[in-house]
Amino acid sequence: MYQIEQNDHQSPKSEQPPLQPWPQPGTHLPTGAPAPKRSGKTTGNNRHQLLFPVLLTALITFVASAGLFYVLLINNALPAGTAGEQSSSGLTIGVTDTDSDTQAEAQKLATEIQLIKDNFYRELSDQEILAAINKGLPDSLGDPYTYYLSAEDYQGLQESLSGHYSGIGATVSQATDGTLEVIEVQENGPAYEAGVMAGDIPVEVDGESVEDLDSASELADKIKGEAGTAVTVKFYRPSTGKYLTMTMTRQDITTEVVSYRMLDADTGYLKISSFTTNLFEQFKAGVDSLTQDGATEMVIDLRNNLGGDAQAVIDCLDYLLPEGEVARINGRSDGQAYTQEWTSDASMGVSEDMHYAILMNNNTASASELFSGCLRDWNKAVLVGEQSYGKGSGTTTIQLSDGSAVNVTIFRYVLPGGEEIEGTGLTPDYPVSLSDEASQQPLSQLPEAEDSQLQQAIAALQLQDAANTDSQTDG
Repeated sequence: MYQIEQNDHQSPKSEQPPLQPWPQPGTHLPTGAPAPKRSGKTTGNNRHQLLFPVLLTALITFVASAGLFYVLLINNALPAGTAGEQSSSGLTIGVTDTDSDTQAEAQKLATEIQLIKDNFYRELSDQEILAAINKGLPDSLGDPYTYYLSAEDYQGLQESLSGHYSGIGATVSQATDGTLEVIEVQENGPAYEAGVMAGDIPVEVDGESVEDLDSASELADKIKGEAGTAVTVKFYRPSTGKYLTMTMTRQDITTEVVSYRMLDADTGYLKISSFTTNLFEQFKAGVDSLTQDGATEMVIDLRNNLGGDAQAVIDCLDYLLPEGEVARINGRSDGQAYTQEWTSDASMGVSEDMHYAILMNNNTASASELFSGCLRDWNKAVLVGEQSYGKGSGTTTIQLSDGSAVNVTIFRYVLPGGEEIEGTGLTPDYPVSLSDEASQQPLSQLPEAEDSQLQQAIAALQLQDAANTDSQTDG
């Protein structure tokens, strides 16, 4: 999947901390070639801009508001001949609000349109001007998750959430300064076979620089294509300071959303790569298989999981939790503020004393953060790895008449313990980073002995086992 998202800085390496007792109830409430030049595109700070399937967010609102529909109402774009400010282009900008500041903004917009119409280096049609306004409005609101998607971008989003697409099988992240970096390579996919590694930075696609692309989704559009066709991508590899050019044949890719195995007689391992719309049945099958094989504890790997469909994450949490709160959301709909609580029911698919160690990194985002934080707040899990991304908001994607769409942030969520993670993320109970060498390998190919985060998770679960044994002995 050519997923787009980025962390352009390396987290400081941390020594593995000494093991601490498991959280008790009440701890949480329910050199070589020069490096490629950065594009200079920035939105103020160096936080990443999550695009493709980090939309937990994207579909989470349909869980919150079943049956809710949206109407895009434009009051301020009036037809020619209506009262308002009109330019010689034939476009009229009018407002129904009598506020003087609002009217001044309308006048400024009309003037701006006319200036561009008369002076831009090539002639623009009214349709082109309106299209630019349509794209610019959501993109200029100062919210990284409210943005315009072309019809191609929207189609790519749907493909990402379904887990099926045609491409090279690489996950890439994008920083707000435009820098791109591969964070995961799918085993046996075209990128894997060509030797693409985590940490590689794409700089050209079929001979065209990616520096001037306006969004990560534009890169995805260039990389993806019909199965059987070739694409050539030039990468910069920071670890060697060299540029590498690789030609790959696109394939139909089906993302392996869930994988699982037993680590020992008592410990199961379950990796979720994305909260796709079809996740739950695969998740349930994995959990059931592990418990049938004797798992009394689990490591759940959410590293590089950018999020996805909210219904999927809520269903997964419901399977692991007794009756109670999963999250609370505060947002707006149809002009009105609202608060809603998401809950799990009393039915559980696992033993009530099942406990977890959740692996996360800087690319654990959105739905993955809700999943991790919720289990932590229920005293069911400890978090192991690196600070998570920090996306505690929900969005909805509204398709427009021409197939394009607008992604709009409409609420923030609050974890059961009362924490809001927007812009901060989740702090691991056991902070530990992979070595530089290990971080360049696909996680699916990283030997267990070299996976310091996994080893820490296993140690944390063993500590819990020892604590439980001591408690029973004392009793």
